[in-house]
Amino acid sequence: MSYTTYLLNLDRNPDRLAKLTNQLSAQSVKWERFVAIDGSAMAPQDLDKMVSRDGPIPRMPVGAQACTASHMQILQAFLLTDHTHAVVLEDDAVLAPDFARGVEALMTSGVTGLININRQTPSGEKKRLIVRTDIRVKFGSYKIYDLKGVNYGSAGYVIDRKSAAQILNDYPHPNMPIDHIMFNPNVSTLFSKMPISQMFPALVKPDISMTSSIQTVAVAEANKMKNRIKRLRAEISIVPRLLVGIVLMHYQVRVLEFGCNDVR
Repeated sequence: MSYTTYLLNLDRNPDRLAKLTNQLSAQSVKWERFVAIDGSAMAPQDLDKMVSRDGPIPRMPVGAQACTASHMQILQAFLLTDHTHAVVLEDDAVLAPDFARGVEALMTSGVTGLININRQTPSGEKKRLIVRTDIRVKFGSYKIYDLKGVNYGSAGYVIDRKSAAQILNDYPHPNMPIDHIMFNPNVSTLFSKMPISQMFPALVKPDISMTSSIQTVAVAEANKMKNRIKRLRAEISIVPRLLVGIVLMHYQVRVLEFGCNDVR
């Protein structure tokens, strides 16, 4: 088993590149930079050819389109290598002190599919996720659970070749943001076709001190009632199934922490 680590970075964000590479170097992580697509430098019609704005998440901002296209290009590049897995990091990622050890432990655990290693900024004091009750894989103090609810954000994930190919096959012309494609069972076609899991505790979180490079301007018509209803439908469509799963104890709500010092 071998893997490569991609760092997704815009040319206009050298400060982010420096900040993350310092973190990676401090943990002796080998990585390669992948130049992100800059939506602000492209004609809208050219970007629309790569990522549609007509999907279940209405009126995607240009930056989200470009971010999605960039992740798709990373998956394509990964499949051209001989590696079995890829670690993908966005340039606003903050790494847990045990990031490198955690990734190595994850790779040797034998887990397959798409694994979210990110802890997106919670709206409250704690980040809670809905996952399957049964542990999929356990190593040291880390646990991998099948993800059943939404976990927005794509600051860090691990993916194998089969899952990368599945994503590219299902979404040759993506019509929603990459984190919805990967980690939103309300709208994604992937959850019935490949393992999609969450790592507890997380190894990555976004740097909240950085301004968004994805959505910097208001999106036209985003707040129109029809688009708000469309988005709401996409976000709550599986709520009944989740509630039944929790009542039957097939699913559970778990708090997602950041980082772990016990990796054996």
